[in-house]
Amino acid sequence: MDRALWDSVPELLDEHGVAAADAIDQDISGPTDFLDYAAYFDLAIPLPEGAVLPESERAFALRRLARRLPVAANLEARPAMPRITRFVPAAYAPEELAQMARWWDHEPANRMAMTDPSDEEFATVGAAISEAMQYLAMASSELHGEVELLVRDIVLTRPDGVNNRINYSGASSFALWGALTINAETQREWLQVYRQIVHETAHNLLFAIARDGPLIAADPAERRASPLREVFDMWPYVSSTRLRVGARRFRSTCCSSAGRARALP
Repeated sequence: MDRALWDSVPELLDEHGVAAADAIDQDISGPTDFLDYAAYFDLAIPLPEGAVLPESERAFALRRLARRLPVAANLEARPAMPRITRFVPAAYAPEELAQMARWWDHEPANRMAMTDPSDEEFATVGAAISEAMQYLAMASSELHGEVELLVRDIVLTRPDGVNNRINYSGASSFALWGALTINAETQREWLQVYRQIVHETAHNLLFAIARDGPLIAADPAERRASPLREVFDMWPYVSSTRLRVGARRFRSTCCSSAGRARALP
């Protein structure tokens, strides 16, 4: 995924008339993460619900990709315990918070209305995540290793209690690959976050597997079309998610696991 992302960035920058930066700032020199994918998808595909990207956020995305591209070969992520952060300006720039809201919370009918969890919720769920990862290592070292490879960031959020239409448990998105969010208000026990981590990691894995083409290509008009195939075709994380590798761009069905998939051309 990471190689495909950075192989796709030069053409995208060229389309926007932006050259890769000559040097990279130390503050964004860490491994490839979900914010790199967010910057790419903000520029590469139509935004959810026909939204128009503000010029300031467009410039922000271009600047991030241009500054990180020169050392992309050194940005490979290593398996590690996911970084645990919270949905708050102290942790993320306003443009980054907007990217998370845009790609995790993109369906008005299933509005999540994410906001920052309380200090108590952050501490409690952070400890629960560490405990869950310990139990996961004991239960399946292979699955534990897969989580540490695929999930680089866990962002704790909660619904604002006013504008949300659903009380979500967690979410992931192809456009925020390598990350997931967990509702710190309701997912407080290690067993709850254990389930969410494994579930959303599976989404991230299937997003990656499906980057070159749909996992299922059942023609509805096929004589032997089966109800089972129709069910599978409706699953957001196995619908037509694909990636053109080389110096080409991603195309995907971007969705969060909080709601149905929304096809993006």
